[in-house]
Amino acid sequence: MTFLDLTTVVAVLLAAATAWWRPRLALPAAVMATAIVALQAVAAARWQMVPAYVAAAVLLVIGVVRAGGRDVPSRRGQKLVGLLAASLALVSLVAGTALPVLSLTEPAGVGTTSYTLLDGDRTHPSGPAGVPRALPVQVWYPTDATEGPRNPVTTQPAEFAAIAGDFLGLPSLLLRHLGMARTAAIVDAPLPTEPLPVVVSVHGWGGFRAAQAQLLEALAADGHLVIAMDHAYGALVSQPIDGGEVIGIDPDLLPDGVSDEEYDRASTELERLFRDDVLALVADLVDGGGPAGEGAPVEVVAAADLDRLVIQGHSTGGGAAIWACAELGVPACDGVIGHDPWVEPLPPAVRSAGLDVPLVSLRSDPWMGDDNDALLVEVHADTEQAVGLAIPGTLHRDVTVLPLLTPLASRIGLSGTLDPAETHRLTEAITSAALQLMIGSGSGRVELLTDPPDGVEVSEPR
Repeated sequence: MTFLDLTTVVAVLLAAATAWWRPRLALPAAVMATAIVALQAVAAARWQMVPAYVAAAVLLVIGVVRAGGRDVPSRRGQKLVGLLAASLALVSLVAGTALPVLSLTEPAGVGTTSYTLLDGDRTHPSGPAGVPRALPVQVWYPTDATEGPRNPVTTQPAEFAAIAGDFLGLPSLLLRHLGMARTAAIVDAPLPTEPLPVVVSVHGWGGFRAAQAQLLEALAADGHLVIAMDHAYGALVSQPIDGGEVIGIDPDLLPDGVSDEEYDRASTELERLFRDDVLALVADLVDGGGPAGEGAPVEVVAAADLDRLVIQGHSTGGGAAIWACAELGVPACDGVIGHDPWVEPLPPAVRSAGLDVPLVSLRSDPWMGDDNDALLVEVHADTEQAVGLAIPGTLHRDVTVLPLLTPLASRIGLSGTLDPAETHRLTEAITSAALQLMIGSGSGRVELLTDPPDGVEVSEPR
């Protein structure tokens, strides 16, 4: 909770205590609490604070009534009102602590901008027929700017909460406060004028372009041009740059309750979709971008050193990254970093061919020694330089922002036993080391791939 949030809760608690112990001072205390509540509501109203809002309103009404000479409620009744108000304030305290507003303030010196990529050669797999595939793209980069609006996780919180809540089986109200979530990057800060090595990041099934925001911004601060997109209909929520209609995930792209054969076909087509999105992105940069609403702005193209390009992906995005890199070939793609890369959907020919560039696979506990890991063995065996690593005590989504949404993440199964901050520190260290190996960029230490830091194990797929 913020300082203003805590001040609001304390003010309501003091007003409630005053109503209990010093009824004659109840009105001034209630007025003070209401003023602070109003200030908080104007600055950062959200559902977690609603009980405190209600408590302040009740105390104010009772205080006004009693100040008018009416002995309502009775002394006993006023104590009960004070107890109720205190209880409501404590509910806000618990809710605000359990589900705080995500606010990433580090690293400094990162800018971000967005654009729309229109792939006229393809249509969306779902939705209206014949509509060209439009992809919201976000770019992160180092900047000297220190002032400006910070990057919002979502600009359309009501739509985001409704779609995400439906997919995750959660009440949308629990997610509405994500509209206030901010990352460290400064929106539309000037782009660098010198070309930077490029990292294309591919989110997983049910992810979105900022799903690994803390990692992407760290890589940008370390001297990279980092590019990610919402893979529409495979993303949890795809948010158009121009504020148009939000596109939710299509569960039929990876259906439940079907035969193994049908599921396998669907998963392969899903990774093909993500792969083709990456290929379209790279092709657009090679071709010099396009006009607004169709391709990369000239400033983004000028900042991209396409002679040094690595693709990083999580889960479905990890498999798609391997597939896209194989299609691009050498020298267009310099390496792949997979966080729990899902290689089962890859065509057998792609798995058996491996890569002619380095591949670093960083896995969580559940993804070691499973069926996917057995197939990752095949990819590693036929790759020129492959490194297998693992972070014990982590779950599949621990490399995303999900565990940062609540301090109760590990207790409710949203993360593993390892502290989320430590997981992200280790993930950043290994990813940076991989980039140093592949393109010689950033401040990563290559030796961490063979002699990893405490908390990371050398663990080849098995």
